[in-house]
Amino acid sequence: MKRHDGKRNPHMAADLSDVSGYTSALLVPERSVLSISDFPALIVSGETGCISLDSSLMLQLQDHLQDLDISAILSSSVDDAFNIFKARKDLSCVVMDWDNLNAKQRNAFAVRIRAVNAEIPLFLLTREVDVDEIKDRTLISLTEYVWTSEDSISFIAGTIKTEVERYCHELLPPLFKSLVEYVNKYKYDWAVPGHSGGSAFLRSPVGTAFFKFYGENIFRSDINTTCRPVGSVLEHSSAVGESEKQAAEVFGADLTYYVINGTSTSNKIIFHAFVCDDDIVLIDRNCHKSIMHGIIMTRSRPVYLRPVRNSHGIIGPIPLKEFERLTVEKCVKESPLIDSKNGIPEITMAVVTNSTYDGLCYNVPKIKDKIEDFVRYLFFDEAWYAYARFFPSIYGPYYGMSNAGLKLSHPPVFVSQSTHKLLAAFSQGSMVHIKHGSKRKIDPDRFNEAFMMHTTTSPFDPLLASLDVSSRMMKGAHGKVIMRDIIMEAIEFRKKMAELFKRKQSEKKGWFFSVWQPKEIEGVPFEDIPDHKLISSPNCWRLRPEDEWHGFKELDHDYMILDPIKVTVVSPGINMDGSMPESGVPASVITSFLEEAGVLVEKVNYYSFLILFSPGVTNGKSGTTIARLLRFERLHRHNSPISEAMPGLAAKYPAVYEKTGLRDLCTRMHNYFKAANLVDLMSDMYDVLPQPCMTPAAAYQELIRGTVEYVPLDNLEGRISAVMVVPYPPGIPVIMPGEKFTGESNLIIDYLKLCENYDNDFPGFENHIHGIARFEEQGRNVYKVSCVKHKN
Repeated sequence: MKRHDGKRNPHMAADLSDVSGYTSALLVPERSVLSISDFPALIVSGETGCISLDSSLMLQLQDHLQDLDISAILSSSVDDAFNIFKARKDLSCVVMDWDNLNAKQRNAFAVRIRAVNAEIPLFLLTREVDVDEIKDRTLISLTEYVWTSEDSISFIAGTIKTEVERYCHELLPPLFKSLVEYVNKYKYDWAVPGHSGGSAFLRSPVGTAFFKFYGENIFRSDINTTCRPVGSVLEHSSAVGESEKQAAEVFGADLTYYVINGTSTSNKIIFHAFVCDDDIVLIDRNCHKSIMHGIIMTRSRPVYLRPVRNSHGIIGPIPLKEFERLTVEKCVKESPLIDSKNGIPEITMAVVTNSTYDGLCYNVPKIKDKIEDFVRYLFFDEAWYAYARFFPSIYGPYYGMSNAGLKLSHPPVFVSQSTHKLLAAFSQGSMVHIKHGSKRKIDPDRFNEAFMMHTTTSPFDPLLASLDVSSRMMKGAHGKVIMRDIIMEAIEFRKKMAELFKRKQSEKKGWFFSVWQPKEIEGVPFEDIPDHKLISSPNCWRLRPEDEWHGFKELDHDYMILDPIKVTVVSPGINMDGSMPESGVPASVITSFLEEAGVLVEKVNYYSFLILFSPGVTNGKSGTTIARLLRFERLHRHNSPISEAMPGLAAKYPAVYEKTGLRDLCTRMHNYFKAANLVDLMSDMYDVLPQPCMTPAAAYQELIRGTVEYVPLDNLEGRISAVMVVPYPPGIPVIMPGEKFTGESNLIIDYLKLCENYDNDFPGFENHIHGIARFEEQGRNVYKVSCVKHKN
């Protein structure tokens, strides 16, 4: 089929006039193919903007490269070229016109290139320079040293093309490369999946829209598991197996496994691999629900490690004394779920959330030293922390796979990571990393039985490939460069917020948001500390017991650091001593305003919220967030109507908010929290743990048998919860499956009632509480908890 201009329509698979006898034809859009044409060369020549080699050699080289399907970007200065190099990650090589570059800068330029990318081809072109003029570090950095007076321009271009092809070929990690090669072979595939490279979608209008939106390659790379070059994720064979081996090297593990249903599944795999019926497991009371699912599935018996909290509800560390043998034995003896009459059974596993949800990172060797004699396995849930290995100057001993302080007596360590959360991978992409103990090695075949129990036989290969690519992105110098950029962006944001806070505080009746971080370090205000110090010293981020800014009353020395890229923004309303001032700005109002303004945050407490800096964060994103916060402050100062500040909220609940000012809403909500004695209630309800009456697994059995019922808050005392109840904030479970609401733990019920009333008084700002069922009764939202039925 021809277009009116006589050219073939690229969206038509064939000339339909040549396919007589067919009742239908699939129209396949043109697809993109990975090639060297997608990776331009960077040519840097001259300080004045002109290309000055004999016969305009660089322009000739550009033309010859174009003939070889390589486009070129010309730069006339070293600084400009380096900025291009940093911005353009798709460059295939760098060509230096040595004779026309600034003598002081050209040697440094080559070294700077190598500091960012150790593999990219780097060419030095010269007519007559003496090799002695080139410093050793520059010579070591070069891929080719070319004398332009001796070689033809076509030969030079051909040499560049050869190196570019090699670089592009080696650029791709094994799994992604095997998928690209498979897709480019244009095979007919009679196996599943049934969409057959996307063709099935093209049989309907909606399917065609779906196909066009995502593009052909994602469908053609969704292939059958019998494709041998790609390999099997269940058997860890071929390209999949090689990719996992390379990932283990990158992340500092002995073994690495790709998991394609998120870290929730990674956690269950680890439990099913090493925990059996009635085994004792130490778990962080502030654990993810998937850890509790692991306890339920393995029918093991939990002993809880309790973290500290501050007045803002920010979750702190589990004190080191909680890991001491005598403390653990005492908890085991006191547990009604564990028979310790004949001695303390062996502890199978200890599970710790690292970093905490508020960005606090544990000194891992200190925990290893505490539990090495009586715990078989140590497991860190590092779902939000996959990047720590790649910036050791800050995170050195603060992550699970760290070799810092390694001893022969240390147990095997498992780490689960949500690669997709704060590195570059598709959602649900996760990894399990394993480090052998010196005395106890992990059997890969035995572990794989648990892995296969939780892994589909029909994996989505593009998802696996994203894990492969994410690992390669962080390899060597690349990972450090990526992390340095992210940390610097976070530091710039932190400093800007600190400066604004100080300036606004100096104004009459002025206020602004602060950041939960040291106000000063060694007597120097945080915003005045040099960047190079903040990015190179963990001392700047270490939590010290004597410091007041963090608000924790119980803290061990040299035990935790604050993660620079997890930024908690604090609003007025709660002082660090737990007192509440006359006025306040609840965080739920701010984050609702931000959401309507197109800015989403990660986690919300009552008077603080968390934002995360990741490889996808740009200066535009952080700058826009600050601008939105400044606008909120201005609207609050003028008590602007809700219809102006948050028109969506006012439109949804006009009877409640249409005639309300923004400052009035904040004051009303703050007074509600203050009257309810929120700070004391939120803290005291965790002082006494609920009474365990049955194992979480037994409670779950009651749930699936249907021998449970929904119980309103007024009737909870004396009832056994069948579910885990986790209010956000603060994000710590108030009750676990199998625990009883008792008179001693009535503060939990009081807190849930506060949340229930809040939901009714402030529609649109409802609490998020996992495990609570909501019902509408007589025009009110009513909380109920699924509890085990009383036995007759």
